[in-house]
Amino acid sequence: MSRRKKGFFLHRAVVVLSVISSVASVGSSVFSTEFESAHVSSSSMSSALVQPSNTTQPPAAPQSSIAELEALALANHPAIQAYEQKIQALNGIWLQEGLGPNPEIEYSGEDMSSGSAGSQGIHFSQEIVTGGKLARAQDVVCHEIQTMKHAREVVVFRVKTDVRVAAFAYIAAQRKMALMQDIVKTNEQIYSLTKSLYESGSTNRLDLLNVSMEMEKSKRELTNLGSDLEAAWRNLACVVGDPNLSPAWLADSLDCTPQVDSWGYYQNILEQTSPEIARAQAQVAQAKKKLELECAKNSSNFTISGGVAYAAEEHRTEASVGVSIPLRIRDRNQGNIAAARSEIVAAQKDYERTLLEVRQRLADTYNNFKKAAEDVTHYRTYLLPQARESLELAQKGYQQGELTYLDWLNAQQNYTELNIAYLERMCDYWTFKSLLEGKLLSGGLEDSPL
Repeated sequence: MSRRKKGFFLHRAVVVLSVISSVASVGSSVFSTEFESAHVSSSSMSSALVQPSNTTQPPAAPQSSIAELEALALANHPAIQAYEQKIQALNGIWLQEGLGPNPEIEYSGEDMSSGSAGSQGIHFSQEIVTGGKLARAQDVVCHEIQTMKHAREVVVFRVKTDVRVAAFAYIAAQRKMALMQDIVKTNEQIYSLTKSLYESGSTNRLDLLNVSMEMEKSKRELTNLGSDLEAAWRNLACVVGDPNLSPAWLADSLDCTPQVDSWGYYQNILEQTSPEIARAQAQVAQAKKKLELECAKNSSNFTISGGVAYAAEEHRTEASVGVSIPLRIRDRNQGNIAAARSEIVAAQKDYERTLLEVRQRLADTYNNFKKAAEDVTHYRTYLLPQARESLELAQKGYQQGELTYLDWLNAQQNYTELNIAYLERMCDYWTFKSLLEGKLLSGGLEDSPL
């Protein structure tokens, strides 16, 4: 082999070894500590290229955590505050429902003319509520308050799930950004070396163009990922309830060993603790209390009255008393009683519908969760190690002249794409896990009737 060809292959080996070291370092530091970095012993490579940093956090970036964001959301989210005010309003209604009717007082004057005081008197009346209607009305509001508290818990779980899902998406965007920054840095170094080789006549223009295209493509992807990171933070700030929240660097908590409990476990947990189901049950109890109130309204209230009057001309004082009670000949509240009975049936059917709807969502979410967990395990156990081995074989084959530059480039791209796909599936795993832990509730910013 000529001295020119030997120099050409030596320089290419340096370039390839540098890339392999950079990609392996990125895969190890950014994605998982379980995978060992590809070992490179070339001293010329380490002196020629700056290796990617093991830290992915900008030095001056403020730090935050998912727990801190959850606490901020629970304190500031407008949807939660709206339900708290609604509960306060119902407390006021409960107080009002327990207050009986006020007594009435009346002044009357008759036969009053010039020079004559006529007859003047004062009368009072008081309606007496029977059948325990006031207490029953308060019971209805008590159960409505309980229903509203369960509705508030629904919103709390929705908000917490939204925060977790948005936070994991932001963390994934951080990782992609860090990975692409290292790739861009490596591609710039490779382009600089390849350009030097081209100018010295040690490589051809085709190799230079391929390296240049790869560098520009990675820069374009880095710009897009920067936009994705900004959008992810804006989304996270909105679900927290503070759109002006300053960007922070979230602690990375994606990596884990996926664990999947049985379908029956999640079904039992949901049926026992789901605030949606509890709210539906409270609505049934509220409807039953409403029927008791409507039945109590069939008992008539009565009014007592009394008064005293003074006739000036006769110099006589007169007293009067009276009792009045309505005769329930036509209106016996039968329409409201019939409506209350129907509302009980409707509430029971809505409870049954809620159970089915929750189980249906559980079926889809659990299936997606299980598949994501299996995919993550598959990536960690098989695909990523095989992709790394493929990259190492492509390096050796290129050094020995058995493979072309495009073969090595394809191996590098495959390794990077697999790592990004692994990251996305890990993010999916946490998304579905958050939904399961959040009682399948999300969408805290969606419009919901109070």
